Amino acid sequence: MGLGPSTKMTSLFHFNCPIVRELLKHSDIEVPGVIVAGVSENYLEKVFTAQRVGNLLDALKPDGVIVVTDAWGNHHVDFVSVIEEVGKRGIPSVGMGFFGLQGRLVYTSEYLETLIDLNKGTTGYESCVIGENNLSELDAHKAVAILKNKISKKKDYGTCQSIYPHKRGLTRKFFTIEEVVWGDQTKIEGDRLIVKKNLPDFSAYERWIEKVEVILIRSGERGRFVNSNLDFFPIASKVDNSLGEGITHVIQGVAAMITGVEKTSHFQPANIGSSEGILSEQVEFNTAGTPRMNDTIINIDLLFKEGEGRTRDGIRAAHKIADTVINSIRKELKKIEARPVRTEKYNAEKKTAKKIVLVKSVSGLGNMYETAMFPDQPGGYLGAYSTMDFMNMPVVVTANQVLDGVIHSLI
Repeated sequence: MGLGPSTKMTSLFHFNCPIVRELLKHSDIEVPGVIVAGVSENYLEKVFTAQRVGNLLDALKPDGVIVVTDAWGNHHVDFVSVIEEVGKRGIPSVGMGFFGLQGRLVYTSEYLETLIDLNKGTTGYESCVIGENNLSELDAHKAVAILKNKISKKKDYGTCQSIYPHKRGLTRKFFTIEEVVWGDQTKIEGDRLIVKKNLPDFSAYERWIEKVEVILIRSGERGRFVNSNLDFFPIASKVDNSLGEGITHVIQGVAAMITGVEKTSHFQPANIGSSEGILSEQVEFNTAGTPRMNDTIINIDLLFKEGEGRTRDGIRAAHKIADTVINSIRKELKKIEARPVRTEKYNAEKKTAKKIVLVKSVSGLGNMYETAMFPDQPGGYLGAYSTMDFMNMPVVVTANQVLDGVIHSLI
């Protein structure tokens, strides 16, 4: 039990996080931090991680907390344990996750005040349709509204200012790509993206990967077969400063997708249900974690050597290769000087307002259930650190860092 295709939060989902975006809309809310906590296999480690979340809450002193998980079953132990730590401190909370029929809680607590079910399917069971049970804008709006109401009824909370003020705001500039074609070199010409056909040398990964293929899937070609999805991620590039600050250029109209299959057995890498099949049937488009219906998808498809689609190193190699492919586009995106079609600005100034902390309970088991943080580029993987490298200890990042792609999902 754990993570299935319809519930998983892709890197693209974190980049578009509906909860963070909703919180930042409210002038009477400050987000002093987003806590990212990995899910462990061992029960004692689960409790340990939850307690560390509690310690961070003691420092951040929020007026309310939203706890989100994209998994169920065994992972509800981590989810509920975090909510317990919130409740022990007398802080109002809202929990969000997939429950339905299949994901009913295996662990409960007296501190479960409010739960929002992210199930959107008709059966109440996990499916292999990516994004079907994603947290939506409506879910986010509901959670924040409920939590604000709960906070307003508490008399013992006063207003205070953040102990971790941001130094700079974040500006995301969006540029539309209408057409993607093959060419001799990668470049952007107006609303046209030209992608170099010849791939870089991936011999460093030949221990795990047999073959790499890059496929352009246009909006009218959704009827084709694709292998199991390992991630969707945005194509974005830092222009200046580090993640969460300064300017980021983002392509709209194009998204990146990683897929893979093993060579001999044709095993489709997956955690709880592989998502191979006809693309139009296996992806719920137009969600926070999936491409738009009219987007062109750059599909980096990996042929794993037999058994390597089931190893942590094999999956990590796949994500490194995909990031290397997209880096050639990021270099050109960084140089764009045209006027963006849309600009989003997320301020950094302190507010005298109620403080709400978001806790993201993310994958931390390895091999299709892993999370990496602090990559070199928004939503990327190269340069990132696995949450497993620091034993899934909770990490505090800013809301702006989340929206700047500080989290990458290896699933």
